[in-house]
Amino acid sequence: MIVDLTTLEKRGKFRGLQGWLHVLKNARGLHLVVLCVKIGPHCFPWSFRIWHGKGSKSPTVHALRMIQTFPGTLSKGFKVRVLADGGFDAAMFMVGVHQLGYSCIVGTRSTRKTTEGKKLSQYPFRTRTIYLKDVQQEQIPIPIYFSWVWLERNGGWEKRYVLSTEKMTPDNIRRTGRRRWTIEGVFKICKNRFGLHHFGQQSKIGVLRYLLLSLVAYVGMTP
Repeated sequence: MIVDLTTLEKRGKFRGLQGWLHVLKNARGLHLVVLCVKIGPHCFPWSFRIWHGKGSKSPTVHALRMIQTFPGTLSKGFKVRVLADGGFDAAMFMVGVHQLGYSCIVGTRSTRKTTEGKKLSQYPFRTRTIYLKDVQQEQIPIPIYFSWVWLERNGGWEKRYVLSTEKMTPDNIRRTGRRRWTIEGVFKICKNRFGLHHFGQQSKIGVLRYLLLSLVAYVGMTP
């Protein structure tokens, strides 16, 4: 399972969408938390929720709720991993996924502290087991295994950390974590081929219909 947040930027008043258009990370528009399911080479959207702005349920809470409502009968017979970027690295999310019996692999910041009082950036090796301070505060001790990747950003290289609640080698953590980018491909196709980010619907029902049609069209074109 892959969760992520995508923004459909909007300009104008859109009075019929009151309560749905907000500003997040300097982008104004409709913010969708999307859950995709990837089986082998196939990836398809499963569900989505709309973020209703500050003071409402956070994108992290929406993501966890969608994972919790995924039918257990469909996950039987599979090794289930949940992949997410650094926006979903909250202790509550990792503990919630762990309690469901799934592995959790998420990106995180270098300043994340362990129970030893150290930041992740202070560990020179990838192979040791650590316990995160904020996760430990949830009173469920979950051993964490971590690695890092180098990403090219603004003409330079940036070090990004990846956490796993499943015991894996650093190379496997990196390879598995990279599969999260599959969901970006879903967003790109839905926007560029189906005009998802150019919708002009003035009502919430119209927006929901357009979203569903775009996601169904993506599934229909998938071999």
